[in-house]
Amino acid sequence: MISLNVNESKNIEFDINVSGTDPSNIKGYLRFNKNDVEYGFPVVVEGGSVKVNIPNLSSFIKENLQDGEKVDARLDIVANGDTYIMPWTDQLLISTPLKMEAKVKGVEDVKESKPTISIGKIFDVEVKTDTIDEKECSKDKKRKPKSKFGKALEG
Repeated sequence: MISLNVNESKNIEFDINVSGTDPSNIKGYLRFNKNDVEYGFPVVVEGGSVKVNIPNLSSFIKENLQDGEKVDARLDIVANGDTYIMPWTDQLLISTPLKMEAKVKGVEDVKESKPTISIGKIFDVEVKTDTIDEKECSKDKKRKPKSKFGKALEG
């Protein structure tokens, strides 16, 4: 049984013994069926071997391939254009690396909270102002301030 990782290409080589025809007259495919679809990969015949390259299966099989799944495979050979031979049959074991899918369950807008200020009681404050005319102001400049301590501290 041949194991195929769905994300990797695989080169498979078969040894063959050919008699009754020239190897250059041989054409063939490695084939397998998956869900009623047949996939075929051309072989290259070189001397006493048949080589086939199987690209990563996930690149062309879009359905979900299950790890451990087995599919029947065969090597179909046509010689001299009219002789069909099936020299190999077996199963391919599908292996898949760990895979995880995520779907969005929900999206919620988050409102930014701004600091709040609360004000308790507001009191009205009355400010009294007196106006002084120029004459009073000039008199005040000439007056010397009186000291609390009396004449002893004055000049």
